[in-house]
Amino acid sequence: MCPSFGTIWLKKLKRNLSGPRPACVFTNRDGEKIDIHGKLKVKIQFGDTTYQHAVYVADIADPFILGLDFLKEHGFTLDFNKNELRSIHEEVTIFKIEHRIESIRQVTANENITIPQGLKS
Repeated sequence: MCPSFGTIWLKKLKRNLSGPRPACVFTNRDGEKIDIHGKLKVKIQFGDTTYQHAVYVADIADPFILGLDFLKEHGFTLDFNKNELRSIHEEVTIFKIEHRIESIRQVTANENITIPQGLKS
């Protein structure tokens, strides 16, 4: 049986693989086949909590892809408004935006024009 969308995939964990290779075909976003080396149970730590999860090992560009199966199984929620990944145990920041950059507008004129300081759009 093929794993659900979003199964965690890890790279460079070819030791201690268990079970046969999956019978289904995994592809990347371009439709190219991804070779699966096997399955492995790993410990994943978020904050002070450690989770065990079965993952498929593949040669991918990223160190890992954390999937929806893991997030759902362990009660995680993503809050894009606060930029947080929350579990039932604690809040873990996945990325942080320190400050917002105000938009910049470009104006092209055929002659010299003076724009008064403090003019708001």
